[in-house]
Amino acid sequence: MKNRIIPVSVMLMILIFSGAVNLLAQAPLPGDYRRAVEVISKFLNLTEDQQADFVTILQENHGSIKGLEEDRKVLARELDGLLDSGSYSLEEVGAYTEEIHAIGHLIRDVRAAMKDELKLILDEEQEQKSNDVRRSAVLQPVVSAYQLLELLPPVVRPLQPPVDGVE
Repeated sequence: MKNRIIPVSVMLMILIFSGAVNLLAQAPLPGDYRRAVEVISKFLNLTEDQQADFVTILQENHGSIKGLEEDRKVLARELDGLLDSGSYSLEEVGAYTEEIHAIGHLIRDVRAAMKDELKLILDEEQEQKSNDVRRSAVLQPVVSAYQLLELLPPVVRPLQPPVDGVE
C-alpha cells in the first residue's frame, strides 16, 4: 500500500512545486478552450512560436475530430431510429455498429497523431512536465479512492519540515 502512496505523493509534489497550484486557481471553465490553451502554455512555459504551433495543431485536429464525432452521432441516431422502428435485420444493425466503431477508431487515431505532433514542438523539460500531467490524470481516480477510504488526508499539503525536537 505504501508503494502506491509514494507515486501519488511525488506527482502531487511535482505539480505543486512546478507552479500548478497557481494555475488551478485559474482553471478554465468547461468549453473555455482559449483559457485552456493559456493555462497549458503558461504551465509548460511555451515560447510564442510554440504557442502558435500549439494552437495551429489544435485547430487542425479539432476540426477533424468534430467532423468525425458529428458523423458518429448521426449514425448513432440512425441506428436508434432503426431499432425503434422494430423492422430491421441483424445485418443492418451490424453495419451501423461497425461503422460507428470504425469512426471511434479514427477519432482515437487523430487524437494520437495530434499528441505526437504536439510532442514535436516541446523541449525535453516541457515534454516531461506534460507527461507528468498525463500520469497524474491517470492517478486521479486512485487519489480519490484513497481519500474516500481515508488512507490519505482530504487535502494533500507539501511536506512540512519537522518542528524542532519533533519528528
